[in-house]
Amino acid sequence: IVNSSSNNSNNFADPNRRSNHSSIQLQSSSSQFLALLLRYLDTPQYLRKHLFPREDRLRFVGLLPPLDAPHHLRIHELVRFREGVVVPPSFRFGDSIQNEVTDNHSAATGSTSSSKMVDVGLKHAMRMTRKLRIGTQVTVDFGEDFSASLMTPRVLNNVVLQPVERHTPRARMGLYWGYAVREVGCLSDVIAHGVRGTHVAFDVVLGTSERGKSVYELEQRVFKNVLVVFGGVQGLEHSADSDPSLVKRGIVGSRV
Repeated sequence: IVNSSSNNSNNFADPNRRSNHSSIQLQSSSSQFLALLLRYLDTPQYLRKHLFPREDRLRFVGLLPPLDAPHHLRIHELVRFREGVVVPPSFRFGDSIQNEVTDNHSAATGSTSSSKMVDVGLKHAMRMTRKLRIGTQVTVDFGEDFSASLMTPRVLNNVVLQPVERHTPRARMGLYWGYAVREVGCLSDVIAHGVRGTHVAFDVVLGTSERGKSVYELEQRVFKNVLVVFGGVQGLEHSADSDPSLVKRGIVGSRV
């Protein structure tokens, strides 16, 4: 969850838009940039060419360390689940769908055309059970009978993939399957909107600070949903001071 830490909690400034509130614009565009980098890092390498157009903000992204997460599969690695992007039927290995989408900013919101074909990072696109919009990122299931040792090229040609929810690999196989990035306008929005924006309350909220207590001094509790909040360079106190809701409730300074 990326907090803009500005007094403008309703939207994020367009870095190309002129504004008299330059400090707010800088904070908002910086938050957008951080969110962009986090989404880029979570995306498997073979899908980035589809979902992230070349732009100046990403020119040094190659310096970032790779996550090497379980859903960042290489072409020779076969597991039951895989991340993919819906591609047109004419897709060929090595192509990018950037020219297929109508939105110049993001492939994920681009084309209105749909397709059953999906690029999952193998040497050819594969078929799904149903059509989805071209440019959509999707988690796919190879099926209950999946066996990596049996997945020869001939067998793969006949496999039809099932689109599933992003959390399915974790629920079915206990696999960590990446994270989601959510942008909010202020610190209190994070808590108010709850777990993944569902308004389900967090059991525990932990704020990190060099002025805080050691985690080992805290009361041990059983919890299901925990929120860990990291402040910016100026700390959580600065984020709280910029949040009208927290200021009104007196949650500022040492009370954060």
